[in-house]
Order: sequence, then structure tokens, then C-alpha cells
Amino acid sequence: MSSRIVPGGEFKLIQTEVTSRELERRFGTTGVYYRLSVVPSLAAATEMTQEIVGVISAHTSDYLQNPVTDRLLDQVAKTRSRASRFTLRSMSETTAPPKVSMAGLPPLSPYFVQREVPMNHMDVALLGSEEEMRQRVSIITGMGGSGKTQLVVAWARLHAECFQHILFIDASSDRSIETDLVARLKSIDRSFQGTDLSSALQALAEPNEVTTTKWCLILDNADDPDLDITSVLPTCDHGAIIITSRNAQLEFISPEGHIALELMSKSEACDALLNSALGPAEKRTSRQREQAMAIVKEFEYLPIAVIQAGCYIRKHKCLETYLKRLETSRSELLKQTTVQRDKLRYKHSVYAAFDTSLSSLSERALGLLSILCFFHYTGFPRSMIGLAASKGFSHEEYKLMDRSPDFQESIDLLRRLIVPTGKFEEIELDRVLEELLQLSLITLVSLYSDIRLRFHPLLHAWAYDRQSAEERRRNMVAALRLLTCVVDEGDGIDIEQELFPHARRFISEIDTLHINDRAALVELSDPSLAAATSLTTWERIHETVRAAYGDLDIRTSEALLKVAIAQMTIPDYTRMESLSRQVLELRKSVSGPRTASTAEAMFWLAECLRLTMKNHEEMLNLLHLAYSIQEEVLGPSHAKTQKTMFILAYNLMKSSKDPKYDEASVILERLMETQTRLYGPLHPWTLNTTNSLLDCYATMGEKKKGQLNQLLQIRHEIGNPDGNHDIALLSFQAHIYELQGKYPEAEGAYQEAIKAGSRLYGEFSIRNLTTVLTFSAFLWKLHKNIELESLLRKYAKASDELRGAVHYQLLQILVMLGSSLTFQEKYNEAQTLLSTTLAKVIEEFGELHALAADIRILLASCYFKQECYPEAEQLFRENLKYFKEALEEGNAGESYSLIGVAKCVFEQKRFEESEELWREIYLQRKRTLGPNHPAVCWSFCFIIESLQMRDLFDAATPHISEVMQLYRDLEGGTQREILEAYWKVGKALERQRMLTEAEEVFRAHLDRIKEFEGDSGPEYARELGNLAKVLFDQGRYDESKTIREDQMRRWSELQDKEGQEFISEKLRQIEEALSSQPSVDA
Repeated sequence: MSSRIVPGGEFKLIQTEVTSRELERRFGTTGVYYRLSVVPSLAAATEMTQEIVGVISAHTSDYLQNPVTDRLLDQVAKTRSRASRFTLRSMSETTAPPKVSMAGLPPLSPYFVQREVPMNHMDVALLGSEEEMRQRVSIITGMGGSGKTQLVVAWARLHAECFQHILFIDASSDRSIETDLVARLKSIDRSFQGTDLSSALQALAEPNEVTTTKWCLILDNADDPDLDITSVLPTCDHGAIIITSRNAQLEFISPEGHIALELMSKSEACDALLNSALGPAEKRTSRQREQAMAIVKEFEYLPIAVIQAGCYIRKHKCLETYLKRLETSRSELLKQTTVQRDKLRYKHSVYAAFDTSLSSLSERALGLLSILCFFHYTGFPRSMIGLAASKGFSHEEYKLMDRSPDFQESIDLLRRLIVPTGKFEEIELDRVLEELLQLSLITLVSLYSDIRLRFHPLLHAWAYDRQSAEERRRNMVAALRLLTCVVDEGDGIDIEQELFPHARRFISEIDTLHINDRAALVELSDPSLAAATSLTTWERIHETVRAAYGDLDIRTSEALLKVAIAQMTIPDYTRMESLSRQVLELRKSVSGPRTASTAEAMFWLAECLRLTMKNHEEMLNLLHLAYSIQEEVLGPSHAKTQKTMFILAYNLMKSSKDPKYDEASVILERLMETQTRLYGPLHPWTLNTTNSLLDCYATMGEKKKGQLNQLLQIRHEIGNPDGNHDIALLSFQAHIYELQGKYPEAEGAYQEAIKAGSRLYGEFSIRNLTTVLTFSAFLWKLHKNIELESLLRKYAKASDELRGAVHYQLLQILVMLGSSLTFQEKYNEAQTLLSTTLAKVIEEFGELHALAADIRILLASCYFKQECYPEAEQLFRENLKYFKEALEEGNAGESYSLIGVAKCVFEQKRFEESEELWREIYLQRKRTLGPNHPAVCWSFCFIIESLQMRDLFDAATPHISEVMQLYRDLEGGTQREILEAYWKVGKALERQRMLTEAEEVFRAHLDRIKEFEGDSGPEYARELGNLAKVLFDQGRYDESKTIREDQMRRWSELQDKEGQEFISEKLRQIEEALSSQPSVDA
């Protein structure tokens, strides 16, 4: 109660509390004494008002509704109803038990920092209601040095009043448990005569008035995996037991009471470091906290490392320079010991904490640990070990030079550690990993269908630093063998992209490694560095192999082909083509015209021609021949054959002149059948092929409608009922939804694929960014520009920070964002973004890169829409120059750029020059697309318009007859091309004052819009105006009025106020014409 309510109330409250605690200490173990007190609740109300009765009533009500109070009242009622051996006299003779004994409990470290979360978990596990007659157990597991013992000591001292006895036992062995427990009990109860573990456990299970039921047994460092800890636990329904261990598998003893001790929080670690470095009383500056945060981050908040660092800093006054010392002398610093009063069974240093694990590890577990420490400390795929074992640890993707004896030694070491019986078995690997898990040396992290191994970075460093120079040499060679033997283009397992973090150590020393390993490591290079290093590395490899074997050896040609392929990262397609042709000719002469190596050279030359869009026929011929050879020599199941089939089918479908969907569909059907048989229907390769086949069927229309529906049904039936969030499968499912027109479902699947990709591979990984680009194209197709812009902005911000393949994808994202902004008429922002991106692309890849050409087109379009025609013309002309130099004559890029130039020239009223440009475009399109294509008709109309704008109507007349014939004989083209051709012809006739013919064309134009898109959209409403105008110009005002009124109704339904205002003006003009019959241009 407050002293403001009762004079001297605060003093009386304290006296009452002291008395009640003494009574509880004296009678609490009798089973008949209970205390009900609302005082703690009332004491919390420091601001009392005059409404004292209401205050007391409210707090009393809260107290009585508390579940603990409720259970206590039940127990009082039960005790009152049963007979008791206690009388008032016997109670008066009861002496208070001694104050809590803490037998063997070590002192708390002066640098201990309270860790709220695990302490709260211990409260829940160990401090339930006394009336719940059960034994309470808490298991605390964690790696060495994580602060398990100190946490328990702190908790025991904080809650000592809850127990009569706290017994701290060294649980490192059966013997230490027995010795400590017997000694502790004898110090508590002089009547205890037991000498072994059994009698000690019995004394705890069947207590007398001295030991009582209120004991807490702490079994510290129960790390030995061979120790049966359950056999040393008292069998009873009272007491509290705390076990600390590195063995997380002890969780099964009390799953609800298990605490996997995480590392310190950032703030806890920072406070601990500063307490030990500066002392708890010294005031900390923001600069000191900033430095402390940087230090504890290096240790990933491991308590023993933080305290060790703090003590070293305190001794040497080096807070400012500690990180630099750590960088240069890590091993020496982490071996430093500190002197403290607690009773750890190892010296106070990080490495000493870890060293205690060594004696518990088998030779195989220690050997595997010593190899794994050469990889990155987190995210190592467990499946990689099994994959390497399935290849006998001996596979080499590149056999460019002979090996030394240590190559076989590394294979033998891996086999001895992982496949001692000669056959890989998952359960055998489980046994080795289980040893490491039991000592918390590693943790396993589940990521979808795979398991990843993770070390604490300091433990990872210890595993490396503890090795001798010879051990490091031997284990590094074995780690390199484990890593490079999974580089295999032909196994259908796409694991390489996940391994670049684990290859970094080796890549940093790549020039010192064997040539074969260098070649394999290029495949594992960090995507952010690949563009800068891949070509250089392959050029060095080629020079080394060439010096050893000469130009005519097939191994030299293999290295040279890789140099050619690496030209794509610059890019330098001219050199790529030259080197590819050189390799092809060499292999024809050395190995023969129909060998697998010759077919490989054909494939890459074809790929070069595809990228440059040169010699399309030669490219297809090369792919056909390569496929024929590979099917004959390697067989249809070989990965290289599959790759050629897919690329051949892709190019057959994408041919701009003569797409061959029938042939492509046959190839893809064979490929899908092969991949389904080899890898299953849900493998990423199978899904990719199925995607292409679905697209092929969809493009072929009615001809393949049955096959399309059948394939969609099959894919639906074997889909993903388990909800396995595989990215390839999610993307595939999204694509199926897209083809089926289920756009909301497709959008959801794409979003889930991106979430999964971010979690599994990282937000800015190649795989995830590929999904982002695919999803972006989907949103663009649906004109969902707000959602598209939001998605792209999230990734665009990282474009300045990342390089390599990832950077290229981010540049593509910037380009797509620029397109979205342009479409939304945010021209200024789009212009700035695209200009900046163009400069980046030119700086990194050169002016002749395809992406630079794409950006110039977008930027030119942005300028054009702002009526900045000179700037747009310049960009189109730059692109025109690029396409003429880089690609074959008449390519689509050249045609598009030439049209852009012609439009800009026309808009600048340079009509004579415009006419010449449009004639060139007309003839080019007539040659490539055929004489009756809608795009040819559209181009021809610009020639007519260029004449009309110079008032050369007579010169335009012969062309009018020709264009009318073209209009009536149109063949092919997309719906949009057909509509544009109709509109352009109608306008040419209108300007020529051939109004009857123009009316015919505009009516046909409206019919086509209705056929293609329906008549309820804005385009139909807008294009009605063309017909209304030519009717007005013919003096048919009533008919024109009827159409304008129909337009007004449609714009009203579409809620387009601007359209309604425009039509209101036109209707006013029509009314004037009807009343006065003047010649009015409506």
C-alpha cells in the first residue's frame, strides 16, 4: 500500500513482507501452509486516488482471477478437507530449514550480461505452480562458448529462494556425476551415508526433512554422446533438473523444456564487450558503441569470443585498433586466454572451448570436419557429398593435362572418410554428421528439398587453424576434389550455381592449381566476377595446354573453344565466330567430320551465329548436323544431345522468315519424353522443355489444340500436390496458368516463385532474377504497369552494387522499368533512367552490345513521344549503324531503326527525305515479308502521305490504286498490323479526298476491331470518329450525328471526360452545319 493512504504504510508493508517470507521459509515444506496476498498487485499502483475502496477492489479482483491464485485456492480447499498429521503444537515446534544451499555452484562471471529470452524460457520450464506435482526439466544446448553454464549459474542465483538446495554437478562422465552428487548430498545432509550414484539418486527421489522436495539439480557439460544421461536422473515427481550440453539431441528428454541457446543479441553482445573492455561504470560514447558493434559482428555474437576480446582490449587499451589486429592475427588472438573465477573445464579462450570436442570425435568425423572448413561456413549442400560419392570422387569435367599422385591420394582420402565400405549409403553419412551435430560443431538447415550444413564462423576458423601445414595441404586438395568432381554438364543436376561461395578460397589461388581444376573452377566462379575473370582464366589455360601439346592436339582445341565461348561475356562476337570456325576446322581434320568433339564445335559456332543474327540458314544447318552426329555418337540421352535439340527447336520456332513449328514440335516431343524418362516430369530441364512445347502448341493454334489441352491436363495431374516450393516448378505452373488464361493464379504462382527464390538462392541471385524478369514480362503483357513498376524498383536499386551475370540481369530490369515508365507517360524519369543505364551498358559492354541497342530504341521512343524528334532521330540512326555493322542485312533491328528514323524525319516535315526512306522500308519489307503483308501496305501509305504533305496529289494518285489493291489482297500479319494497315489506307484516301472509298475502308476497319477486340473498348469508340468525319465531309450530317452520339454514349460508359468534351464540340459543329449548311470542317 502507498504511504499516502496509510501513514507509515510503506514501512508497515515492508515489515509485513519480511514476516511473511520468514513464515514461508519456516512452514513452507509442511504442506499445510499457504499464503494469499494481493499486496504485490496493489504495490504496483503507485498513483493512488481518493477512491481507495475501488482501487483495492479492482486489484483484488485481478489477483483472484489469476490462474496461479485459482490453483492455490483449490489446493487450500483440498488440504482443508483431508486429515493432517500436523497440529498447532507440532507446527510451533517446527524449525525453519536452513537458508538455500548452493553446493558446488561456481561464481558468476563479472562480465555476465543478462540474456532475457533464454532466462524467460527457463522461468517457464522450471518455475510452474508448486501444486503441479511433477518434476521439471530444462535442457540447454549450444556450441562451446555460447554461455550455457554462465546462463544457468545466473538463473540459479536469481531464483535461489525458490529452492532449498541447488546441486551443481560436473556431468562430463558417469564417474564425475557420481563423485560430485555423493559429495554434494553429504555436505547438505550429514545423515546421508550413501557412497554410489544409486543411493544418491534415491536420496533425491525419497527426501527427508533436510533434503526436502525443493531441490534443483544442475548437470553441467553433459557432452559425451556415449553418456546415458537419463540413467542419472532421479525418478520422482518433484524437483527441478537443468542439463547443459553441446549435444542438441538431448532435446528428446524434455522437448517442451529444451532451449537451443542462440547467440547473444546485438545489444547484449555490445554491452558484454564494453563491460569487459571498459568496465560497467564507465560512460560509453556513440563512437565506442559503433566500434563494439563492429567487433561483436565479426564474432557473430558468440559470448566467449566477445568476453575474450573485451578482456584483451581492456588489457591493451586497443578498442580502436582491435579489428585490424584480428584481421592480421586471428589465430593468435582467439587462442588468448583470460583469467576468471568461474570453474569452466577449459581455459577462457575461443579455441580452448572448441578443443574440448576433439577427444570425442572419431577419425572420420574429424577428417570430414577438417575438409569442410575449406568451404564457406554456411549453406554447404549436404547433397553435394552424395553426388560426389556417386561419381567415386574421380570425375573430371576437363581432362586437359595429366595428374600427379596427390590426385589419387585425395580420392582415396574422401573414399576412406565417406564410403569406407566402397558403397555410398546415406545412413553412413548420417552417422558421421551426427557426431558433429552432437557436439554442436555444425547445424543442419532445411531448404526445401535439400539440407545445408552451417558452422559458426569462429568454429569454422578454428577447424582450419588447428591443422598443421601438412594437414592443410592434404585436406585442401581433398576439398578441391570434392568440389570440382560435381562439375558435370551431363548429370542433369544443376548444382554448380549454388557452389560459388564455396569455391572462393580456391578461386583466389586459381593460378597455383592444376589446369583441370582451374577449368572446373571457372564454372563455379562468382557470377558478379565471372565476366572479368572467365576470359582471362581460359586464355591462360589455353596458353599452358598449347605449350604442352601444340596447336593440333584435341585438348588444345578444347581450351581454345572455351576461350571462344568466353567472348560472349565481353562481348566480342566477331572473335567468337573466328575462333569457333578455327576450332571446327581443326577438329574436322584431327578427330574427323562426324565425331562428338566436332559436333560440339558446330553447336557453338551456331550459337554465335544465333546471337549475332547472322546467316540464319547456316546456323540451322550446323544445328541439324550437330544433332545428327550427337544422336549417332553420344545417343539421344546424352546431355549435349539434349542441349542441341532444345536450341535447334527454339531457333526453328523463332525464325522471323519461316518458322517451322511442325519440326520444332516433333523435336521437343522427343526431348520431353527423354527427359521425363531420365529425370522425371518435375525436373527443371523437363519443365523447361515442356514450357517450350506448350508455347509451340499454343502458337500453332487449332492444329495442335488437342495436344495442347492434353499436355496441360497431364501437367495438372502430376503437378505439385505436396506444395513443394521448387522454383522451376512454381514458374512452370505460373506459365501453364498464363497459357490457360488464369491470370490471377499465374500472378500468385510467379510471386511465390520469387519468394522461394529469394529464400533459397538469395534475392539477387541469377535464378531469382530470371524469375523476376519472367514475371515482369507477364505483368507487361497484362498492362499492369503500377504493379510492374513497384516490382522492378525493388531490384533496380541494387544495380550499382553488383557485377557480372547478376549485374546484366539487373540492367535488363532497369530497361524494363524504363519501358514501364514510358508507357505510363512518366517521360522525364524514364529518360533519365534509360540514359544512365545506356551509359552503364556502353561502359561495360561497348556501343555494339545488343542491350545498348534495345535501350537506344526505348530512349528514342521516349523522346519521340515528347515530340523531341531530333534527339529521337539521332538515337535511331545510332542503332541503324549498329544493326548494319553487327548483323546480317535486313535484320529486324535494322528495319525497326530505319522506320524510327523515317518517322522522325516525317514529323520534322522533311517530307522529300521521308519519302525516300519509306521507299527503302517498303522495298525491304516487300522482299522479306511478301508483297501482300499488312506491314508492307502500312509502309506504302507513308510514301503516299509524304507526297500528299507536299501537295503532290497527282503524283500520289497512281500509288492510291496500288494501295487499294494491296488493301483488298492482304495476307498474314498480326491483328495489330492488319488494323494499322486499314487505318493508314483510310487516312490516305481521306487526304486524297476519295471519301467514298475512305468510308468503305473505315467501316471495314471498325468491323475488324469488333472481330479482334470487341466493340466495348476505347479503341472502337475512338475509331468511330474516322467514319463520322468522312460522312460529315460528304455532307451526310444526320448520319455523322448518329455516329457521334454513339461515340458520346460509349465515352460516357467508359467515364472518359476528355472524350465526351471532344464529341460535344463535334456535335455542336454538326448542329451548325444542319442549320446553316456551311462548309465546315468537322
